[in-house]
Formats: sequence, structure tokens, C-alpha cells
Amino acid sequence: MTGRDLLLDMLSYRRPAGSQTERQFIERFIAPTGAKPDGYGNYILRVGEWPILWSAHTDTVHEQGGRQRVQVCGQTAMVPDGSNCLGADDGTGCWILLEMIRAGVEGLYVFHRAEETGCNGSRYIATHTPELLDGIQAAIAFDRRGYNSIVTHQVGFRTASDGFALSLSEALGISSLQPDDGGIFTDTLEYAHLIPECTNVSVGYTGAHGRWESQDLAFAEELRDAVIRMDLTDLAILRSPFDPLGPRGGGWWDEDPEVSELGTDLGPDPEEWWWDGEDGLHYGEPELYRCDYCDDVSGDTYELSGGRVCGRCVEELV
Repeated sequence: MTGRDLLLDMLSYRRPAGSQTERQFIERFIAPTGAKPDGYGNYILRVGEWPILWSAHTDTVHEQGGRQRVQVCGQTAMVPDGSNCLGADDGTGCWILLEMIRAGVEGLYVFHRAEETGCNGSRYIATHTPELLDGIQAAIAFDRRGYNSIVTHQVGFRTASDGFALSLSEALGISSLQPDDGGIFTDTLEYAHLIPECTNVSVGYTGAHGRWESQDLAFAEELRDAVIRMDLTDLAILRSPFDPLGPRGGGWWDEDPEVSELGTDLGPDPEEWWWDGEDGLHYGEPELYRCDYCDDVSGDTYELSGGRVCGRCVEELV
């Protein structure tokens, strides 16, 4: 089973994080690709050598597991009754990854677990197995509502450059997909300090997390076809993962960054960056201060009315 029939079959699974139905979904659709689970249960597959991470997440916000009836009206899929959501967030993303794997699109594929309960699967990778991401230049998640977004900012922090987003839009050839600085907290944000360009791409669902969630099947197919045929060498890698993830427009470039080819290692040595609690990330030797409460010396300090406080103590005081 492939194509639209496969997508509709996948959407019939209600998949709360950790549920039996999510496990059945993984065993039926994802495990047969050869993807293997890591220590948290994320399923991972490497196809070829291209330094791109493609991702989606296997869980949904369904209130209970089991199967559901999916109704198609023209080009739109929805659930007629009995479920609190369709689960195109992110069943459609998982379907796109499967279609890409079948077509032999190169990259590192990650089917994340527990995104809807706090991005726990991606956080596990970023924290416990960051070496998995060595050399990866872009993380692209098919996990975004609507038709228009190539996300450049998540919860106000820059995770992808506008230049990358525009180059991805051009490579896909879908003019509606444009840079979007209004992204929410998703799996790719967990990788923003490790991977230069981290984004989410619209897959054509609307009303996510709600009773009236629906999926535009024609747009999902258009996006799948575009990803399979696009030239990955056209992607511009501009952002340094070690830049401060400053509020909108962030990045501390003294001048316009050099446009690199995909695969070029960008950014200064991460060991040279340090964090200041008040001002964010800095490069070079840190200024060290003594905490007036615990007497520790640190660059991560805050100036409060009661004196200078380290990051650990400020959580107890504020």
C-alpha cells in the first residue's frame, strides 16, 4: 500500500504517546523500513550520506488509543465523529517520511516519540546521543499546520535563516511556502544549538489538536512529490548553531554571513561559547563573578537587588 491509501490508513490510528496503538502504528508502518529504536524509542534510519535530518513524530493528542474512521470529502480527510482530533499532526509527516524513504531520498530519518508531551524524544537525542547529529547541516520536520510555513523562529527564537528558508522554498517549487517567524516549540528547537538550520514545513493540515482537524490530501501529495524531486544541493546553510538564539532576527553577525554549500562546517568552536544569565551567549573568555549566596564562581550570573546571584540560586530566589 502506498500513496493516498497509505496516508488514510495511517490516519486511522489514534496514537497517544506511549499507547498500544502508537506501538502498533510503529510496528506496522515504520519498523519495516529498517529503522531501529534508540534508548528512548525514537526510530532512526540512515539513507545515503546527505547531511540532512528529516523528521516527524509518531504520537498524537488523541484522548484515547484505538482506531478511528477517516472520512474523505473531495480532497479533504477528517474524522466524522467519535475522536477529538484527526492526528494529521503528525501522521501526515510520518507518511511523507515513509514515501521519501521508499523513493530513496538521502538523509538521516528520525521518527520522534513523545513530541506532544514535551518533545521528550528529541530532547533525549540532543542530551544523550548528540553524536548522532554530527555533521548534520539542516533539520527539516514535516510538522506544521497550513500551507505557508517554512519556520525560521520557534517561540521567538531564530532556528533557521531566512536565506535557508527561501532556498528550501525555491528547491521545493511551492510558492506558498515562505519564511515564517511564528513557529511554536517543536522537536527541531531541541537541535538548534547543534544543527545550523532547524525548521518545520507546512504539510496542509488545519485545526490541529481539535475536533475539526482536517488534512488537504492534494497538498500532502504535492509536497511529497516536491521533496522527492528537489535538488538538495540548492539549500543555503547560513546560520551558525552557536549563535545566540536571540529574539526575532537574532544572530550576532558583524556582517552578512558567508553563504555556504550544503555540508560545509560553519560556526566557531562550541567550546569557546559561554552563557551569561542576563545577556545570553558570548564568544571568547567569560567574565566570572562570585555568587553572593552560594559563593560559587560562574559566568552564569544575574544582578539582583540583593547582590549577584548564580543561575542555580536564582531559581530558588525568583
